[in-house]
Parts: sequence; C-alpha cells; structure tokens
Amino acid sequence: MKLNKMLYSMIVFVVILSTTNISCNNLQSNLIQIDNSTQIDLNVNDAYNERGIYILNEKYYLNSSLMLLNNIKNFNIKDDAFWRPEGAKKIPRLSDIEAPFRIVKKSNNDSIILIKESDTTIIRLDKPVQ
Repeated sequence: MKLNKMLYSMIVFVVILSTTNISCNNLQSNLIQIDNSTQIDLNVNDAYNERGIYILNEKYYLNSSLMLLNNIKNFNIKDDAFWRPEGAKKIPRLSDIEAPFRIVKKSNNDSIILIKESDTTIIRLDKPVQ
C-alpha cells in the first residue's frame, strides 16, 4: 500500500514537471528576438528575466545581460549582490531596468534607445556583460 502511494506521488510529480517544462518552452519559442535587423518602437509594460533573456510584453526578448552605455544615475538601479570582490563595481545591465519603459530601435542598427520617464540611455546589442 505504501509503495503504491509513493509510486502514484512520483508519477504525479513527473507529470507536473513535464507540463511546466513544455509550457515554458512553448512560451520562449513564440517570442521574437530583437536583433540588428529589427525595427521597433515599443512601450514595455511588462518585463522580466527568464533563463538569461529579458522578456518584454510577453512577445519580444533581448539578452538580459546587455550593458547600459551612458549615465544612468537617474534610473535608480539597486545593487542587490550579497557579496562582490573588493574594488569591483556593479555593471548596470538591461535586466536592472524595471518596466514601464520605452525602447526605440532602427533596423540594421546595433543600438537601442531606452527611455524611462524623462531619462534616456543607449544599449548596444553587441555589448553583453562578460
């Protein structure tokens, strides 16, 4: 009796795990990558980091470790690291910016303009944090 209950629990766990994995993979396969060829002007209301990609409005995605290039003091980025080597500074990246914000990108260009409230920064697609 105890063995049947344990086997049943394991089967239910595997089914739930498989269903979750399939639904996550389906979501990511339907996303559109923003790359050099993309032209977009998007108001981002929902953004989150998932497996190394930053998902925007459940439709588009970018590499979540893209560096922010210029002065970002007004973006209110928090350093939530528990530990950092002595002398090392936080390198601000795309996933540090919380929605809502707007991104503008021209086709055949590696730069994305990110606008949040009245502040603007540039993100280069070829500059992920190493």
